[in-house]
Amino acid sequence: MFSLLTCITLLFPSTVKVSRAIDIKAPPDSVYVLIADINNWSRWMEGVKNNSLQILFSDKSGKVIKARADPNEITILTSTLDTTKTVWTGRNGEQQQSNFVLFKNNTIKGTTLNWYFLENINWYPWEKLSSMMNEKILGPKMETSLENLKRIAEYE
Repeated sequence: MFSLLTCITLLFPSTVKVSRAIDIKAPPDSVYVLIADINNWSRWMEGVKNNSLQILFSDKSGKVIKARADPNEITILTSTLDTTKTVWTGRNGEQQQSNFVLFKNNTIKGTTLNWYFLENINWYPWEKLSSMMNEKILGPKMETSLENLKRIAEYE
């Protein structure tokens, strides 16, 4: 039985991506400010705003680039006006890459933001099967967070 399950789960992808996008009627630099500093995430991101945010490291300008929002440690790896790359490390040391990509959207005279999580999955059957839940676990939180971000960016 274990061999059969292993063979079946080997057909599953080894990388799982959960992605959400939203149009925001605000310029990219206004949206970027809310993304590029983890300290601002407590204003809009579900899971961060509900947990106490512990600042671990700030750069010379005071922008927070490493923090803990239980159970994750979040690090901003790079940040430019069009892409902010982060890594989320769980208690067990497993990592997920999470990126924010901003596009100027002339149709709405604003910004389109794409936010996605990437996770590399081991070949173990239980990991492959549990990865099927990523969409259901992360998706709704990402949607709510993006709506919060939109509201803040458009009305502040």
